[in-house]
Amino acid sequence: MDAPLLKNLQIYPNPVTSSSVVSFELDKATSVELSLTDVKGRRVFRQDLGFMGNGKHTAQLCPVQILSALPNGIYCCRLKAGDKTLSRRISLLR
Repeated sequence: MDAPLLKNLQIYPNPVTSSSVVSFELDKATSVELSLTDVKGRRVFRQDLGFMGNGKHTAQLCPVQILSALPNGIYCCRLKAGDKTLSRRISLLR
C-alpha cells in the first residue's frame, strides 16, 4: 500500500510576528498532525488536524496565545501525514 504523499509545505509569513498559516498538499486522504519544536528538539506545540482529503489545505500554525508566550528564535514546524513528514524552519520575531 502506498503512503500518502505530502508536498509543497509552505509557511507564511516567515518570519512569524503574531500568526502564520501553513499550506500543504496531499495526494491521498490521511490523518494530519502539525507540531512545533524549539532548537533543542522540545515540542512546544502539537495539533491533530484530523483526517483530510487529497488536495490543497491550509491551517493556522499555532494559536496566537501560544506563539506570544514563546521567546524569539528559530523553530521547526513539522507536518506529518500518514508516515510522511515534512519540516520547515521558521523564525519567530516580535
